[in-house]
Amino acid sequence: MKGADAVFIAVGTPIAAGRRLCDLTYVYAAAEEIAPLIDRLHRGGDQVHRAGGHRRRDRGDLEAGAARRPVAVVSNPEFLREGAAIEDFKRPDRVVVGIEDERARPVMAEIYRPLNLNETPILFTDRRSSELIKYASNAFWR
Repeated sequence: MKGADAVFIAVGTPIAAGRRLCDLTYVYAAAEEIAPLIDRLHRGGDQVHRAGGHRRRDRGDLEAGAARRPVAVVSNPEFLREGAAIEDFKRPDRVVVGIEDERARPVMAEIYRPLNLNETPILFTDRRSSELIKYASNAFWR
């Protein structure tokens, strides 16, 4: 991951047994595993922000902010429908990117530039709003 402009955590988030909440165990595990390898600007959500931070005390924690660390955590939810995931991935109807650190905007805009050329709308918002958009979207597909 050294030298990478972006690192995406793409793991399952099944509904926790007996609850109506996502099980983020795999997200936390991935964040903790990659945290020592990150050396540039990267992305995720609030929990990822914290999970990666406690492993990086030598370089300051993630909550301390951009001044001490070159890492930005971004929420970039996917909107893949069961049975149509490949088509949805290749031709998304929208891309939502939740950022708190403005340094992440040009990195994410460049990643999604090819989709933008095809007129796919790209919405930049704050991290929590991007995650709320994902949950609201899921409610319509259930």
